[in-house]
Amino acid sequence: MRRRPPRNRPDRAGLLYPVGLLVAGGTIAGGLVWQSAYSNATFLAAAGLALGAALVWGRLTIVTARERQLRRLASALEAAMDARSIALPAIDRREADPLVARLHLAIAALLSRRGDGQVDQERRLEAILASLPQPLVVTNDQGLVTLVNRPAMEMFGADRLKPGTSVFDVVEAESLAQRRRASRDTSPDEQPLLLVDGSALPARVRELADHGGAVILFSGADVSDSGLSHALDLHEPTPPRQPPRPETPLDALDVVVLDCETTGLNVALDRVLSIGGVRVHGLRLLRQETFDCLVDPGEPIAPSSTAIHGITNAMVWGERSLAERWSEIEPQLRDSVIVGHNVGFDLTILEIELRRAGIEWRRPPSLCTLQLAATLEPELPNLNLETLAAAYGIEVAGRHTALGDALVTAEVYLRLVALMRQRDDTTLADAQARAATARAVIRQQQAAGW
Repeated sequence: MRRRPPRNRPDRAGLLYPVGLLVAGGTIAGGLVWQSAYSNATFLAAAGLALGAALVWGRLTIVTARERQLRRLASALEAAMDARSIALPAIDRREADPLVARLHLAIAALLSRRGDGQVDQERRLEAILASLPQPLVVTNDQGLVTLVNRPAMEMFGADRLKPGTSVFDVVEAESLAQRRRASRDTSPDEQPLLLVDGSALPARVRELADHGGAVILFSGADVSDSGLSHALDLHEPTPPRQPPRPETPLDALDVVVLDCETTGLNVALDRVLSIGGVRVHGLRLLRQETFDCLVDPGEPIAPSSTAIHGITNAMVWGERSLAERWSEIEPQLRDSVIVGHNVGFDLTILEIELRRAGIEWRRPPSLCTLQLAATLEPELPNLNLETLAAAYGIEVAGRHTALGDALVTAEVYLRLVALMRQRDDTTLADAQARAATARAVIRQQQAAGW
């Protein structure tokens, strides 16, 4: 059923405001005129002044709330300029300003229409590929799975093989590399492909020369059900990193959003358990450039810490220490601004861990999303990640895991960048200056030791 557009109704609250001001003005005027004849007229004038002041304050409150809601809508649209999809901030239409509620509804409808054609094409493609009875896996150059059909998920397990996971959790890396090299010179034929458990499966491997990555078609039995899961944006090439400078524009800034899970919150004594991050270039969240690893803290994990992040002693048993993994992690952070929610904690505990291991590390420039939110969203009841995500319509998944928190923080950071640009904060120096105004938050962080 077609939805009727909302009717233009008079803004009753808007009509009450000028009427109220007229009443207040009349009360003040009457009091001034009659004060010589009546002793209580002064109180009448004072009452008019109080009524007028209350009306002005109420109107300013309404206007401020409307501007805040409009800024969030604008930031959501700006953050989507280089994104595949958009999540509008959640609003309660019963409480929101009527104009904002209408804009929210109209934008949501337009975005839905815009995506209809693309969705139809994707569904046709999915139906074609999903009909293949053989297990099919597509990867990018880094080995991340970008597309997988139901037979492949049934063969290897849906948790092990899905978009965004590493194909090297299933396939032996060197065996796949050899097959990829061979496919550049000859037509792919069916040969055994080694798996990480030591077994082998017949498979055809073809190089994706123009898009980076490979297509793997395993031999397998037909299945009764079909299906497909993909994240083809992981094939998109990523821009080279440029070392950040104060004058670097925010829409060209290379950022790594970082999060650490630790044994506790004492940076001098507690240890890192896991570290995860995702790269952001300008306004693009590059999900194909993520890292996530567990590290051995060298000491038992308290049950109270495990209750928060879910990392147990058994999970880190046999893992390498942070110092041993640092040669793999450090290049992921190089030539980037480090962003995080309370990022000072993560950088300080990393710095102390590395110093303890005798590793020199120069602390990179950083931006704290908590500090930025404190200056850009002062009306929010609190500034934790859940509250910010809810305000911006961001889905929270994998909370209190290093990579999960980094991905949520990255989405929040992009919304904060959009809000800064609305205020003409366009460079790294502008963003750092904006964050530095969150003095109350900074004092609390310094008191905590970071």
